[in-house]
Amino acid sequence: MEPEMQTYMVGAIVSLLKEAKISQGDPRDEKKDSDTKDIKDSKESKDRRSPVPTLDNISIEERQLLGRYGVWLLVGRCSPTENAPTHVLGRLLAMIFHWFYITAYSYNGQDEGSLEKLKTEIVCNWLHEIINTHYKLFISCLLPHPAEYARVGGQWDTLSSRITHLKDGLHRLFCLIPYEVISQEIWDAIMPHWMEAIVNDVPERELGELRVILNKILDTEMSPLGFNAKKMYHFVAIRFQNTSAKIQQQALHWLQTLTLLEIVIPLHLLFSIFGEGVSCMKDGGVVLMRNQEKRKLHSQT
Repeated sequence: MEPEMQTYMVGAIVSLLKEAKISQGDPRDEKKDSDTKDIKDSKESKDRRSPVPTLDNISIEERQLLGRYGVWLLVGRCSPTENAPTHVLGRLLAMIFHWFYITAYSYNGQDEGSLEKLKTEIVCNWLHEIINTHYKLFISCLLPHPAEYARVGGQWDTLSSRITHLKDGLHRLFCLIPYEVISQEIWDAIMPHWMEAIVNDVPERELGELRVILNKILDTEMSPLGFNAKKMYHFVAIRFQNTSAKIQQQALHWLQTLTLLEIVIPLHLLFSIFGEGVSCMKDGGVVLMRNQEKRKLHSQT
């Protein structure tokens, strides 16, 4: 594809996927709004008509069609080959992540069923191809501070605070979890970046804004990731295994922040993690003393 045509194609796909959002409000509020609809709108709903057009006069079914057309263009015309430009695939990948987010709460009933079929049977296959051919790119687009080309859709299109960027980014991640594209390896790669961003970028007085979404993601009982608690917190545990005090201190800051957010971590897991950390520090101390003794003897001779 010629560079100019490629630019137009990417711009068209991004614009079409953005149109899938029903309103200018938070998509998480759409389901609440739909539950309070008046009974008189039931006939229009059965006819798949939007009873109240959005502010730009595009009905819900038209938005659905625009979003689906964007998906078909993406899958049909933008195959993730190994030699595909990184900045192009990265922009499309970030936009499809945003599309998962804005459509997660927007549709109900039959509309939701057809949308889920599109996601699971078409889009997820495309995402797995990306993982196979551009693994590092896939991970980079899931980070709290992605490359410039991946800053598209949602909070990246407006002037937003750091907490808003992080919160929306976590919602994007959460909306991808049910589709089994977040493996253990990917989880271990991205979570340290998220924890560092939360610890360093969010003042303690604003941490509460992340409580709900982090509790959903890190729920060891419901386990949306499909991992047990040990696997879920493996990214923390490995920082207490044969590591320096500085790395362990970093992980302790993460755990302290999670505690402030009232996120439940099984005690037996914490005891195991801390036990390994203590053993590591003891072994490291013995080795350090031996090295100091060797240097002292060497200096005397």
